Amino acid sequence: MPPDGNFGVFALSKTGESQILAAPRVDDLGREPRQRKRHAKSRAGCLSCKSSRVKIGKKMDMPLMILQCDETRPACARCAARHIHCQYEFSIMSMLPKFTRQQLQSRRYGAGSVPKSLGLGLDLPSLRLMHHFDHYTAPTLAFGSLVWRDGVLPVALNNEVVMHAVLMISAAHQRSLSPHKAEHNKAMSYHLDLTLSGFRDLLSQGTDGFNHDIIIACALLLVHYAWSMPFFAYEDDKIDMTSEPDRLLKFAAGLKTVMKTMKQDERYTNGIFKGPMSYNSIDQFRQFEESLAETFVFDDIFFSARTVTLTDYDGGCIEGHDFNACDRLTPLLRTMDAASKGRAIYHLLPQIQVYTLFWPAKASKDFEEDVAENKTEALVIMLCFYATAWRLLSEDVWWAKSRTKVMCEIIYEYLDKNKDPKWEGDFENIRRYFGFAQDSAGKWGIGRSPGCRPDGF
Repeated sequence: MPPDGNFGVFALSKTGESQILAAPRVDDLGREPRQRKRHAKSRAGCLSCKSSRVKIGKKMDMPLMILQCDETRPACARCAARHIHCQYEFSIMSMLPKFTRQQLQSRRYGAGSVPKSLGLGLDLPSLRLMHHFDHYTAPTLAFGSLVWRDGVLPVALNNEVVMHAVLMISAAHQRSLSPHKAEHNKAMSYHLDLTLSGFRDLLSQGTDGFNHDIIIACALLLVHYAWSMPFFAYEDDKIDMTSEPDRLLKFAAGLKTVMKTMKQDERYTNGIFKGPMSYNSIDQFRQFEESLAETFVFDDIFFSARTVTLTDYDGGCIEGHDFNACDRLTPLLRTMDAASKGRAIYHLLPQIQVYTLFWPAKASKDFEEDVAENKTEALVIMLCFYATAWRLLSEDVWWAKSRTKVMCEIIYEYLDKNKDPKWEGDFENIRRYFGFAQDSAGKWGIGRSPGCRPDGF
C-alpha cells in the first residue's frame, strides 16, 4: 500500500500535498517567466506505471520506446511492450452511469435543474428535496432520524458537499417513488455528480483541516444511494451477469475503508457517528441471535457443497476485518428463521437494517473476485443474502428492498440456467424455502410470504 493510503476507491493525500505556491509574474530581471504548456492531467493510469512514476497520458501516437501510460485496458502499451503484468486500481467513476458532455450539461443547466452552487441559500427545488429528506428519508436511513435530522442536517447547512449528498439521496428516493418524472432523475444525477467531485476534493486534502463527520456522512449517503438503485452502476436497467454481477461489493468496501479510517483517527473523539458506527450499535441484535436455541441448520441445507468452513464469528458493523461471507450471513438466516416461528423482531429492525446494509462491505477480496467470476458457491451465498434481506428488511426501508428483490431474482435465474450438479440439492432447498416460482412468461420471482419454512424441511 502506498504511503498516502490507497483505498482502492478513494485515497487520502499526504498532509500539505495540496498546498501550491503562486508562481511569480516576472523574474528578477523583469522578464516574464516561461510558462509550461497546460495539459489535461489524468490519474487513470495503471498501477505498474504509477509505481514507476511514469507519466500518464491519454492514447496518443508514441515512439518505439514507450515512455507514457496510454491507459489502454486490460494492458497499457508500456506494460505490453515490456511484457510485465498490467493492473488497474478500482475506480468509483467506472461504476457510475456514463453521460456524454452534452447530457451532463442538460442535467446541470436544463429546465428545472438546480443551481451549480448552493451559495448562501437554497432554491425552491432544493428546499423541496430538503423537506423530503427531513420528513421522509431521514427516518429510513441507517442509525435513524437522531443522527441524520439532528446531527447531519445542521452540518449540511454549513457544508456544500454534505448538502449535495443530502439532496442526492432525497432525489434518489423521490425518483424511486416517481420514476417517470424527469426532474427527479435530473436532480439526482446533478447532486450525485457534485457529491462525488466534492468528496474526492475533500479526500485529496489529506486528514488534516477537515471535519471527520463530513467525510463519514458523505460516504454513508453514497452507500445508501447504491442500495436505492436496483441496477446500481448498470445502464438500461439491466445487470450483466458476465461482468461483475454485483458492483455494490467493491463500492461499499471502498467506502467502508474510508469511514473506518476516519473513525479510528485518534482526533475523532466525539463526532456524530462515533457511537452509531461501533459494535455496540448492533449489540441487541447480536445478543438476540446468540440467545436463539436450536434453529434451522442452514449450513447443511443451503451450503452443504461449500468449500469454506464456517468460523462462527460474525464480526462488527464497521469494525474488525473481513470475514467469511457465510459467517456474516448466519445471524441473518437464524433471525429470519426465528421470525418465521413467531419470535418478535420488530424492536430489532433498525439494528438488522444496519447489519444488512453493511454486509456487502465486509466481503473479502477473494469473495469479491469469486462473485465477479460467477463462481457458484459465491453466487449461492449472494442469492441467500438478498433473499434473506428481502424477508427481513422493514417496509420502512422500501428503497433497499427494491434492490434485494431484483438481485435475488436475477442471480436465481442465472443459477437456474447454469446448473452446477454439485449444488443441485442446495439450490432446490433454497427454491423451496424462499418460494421461488416462475410466472406465465417463465420469469423467476421470489415468494411473497414472510420467510416460512415449506413442508418437508
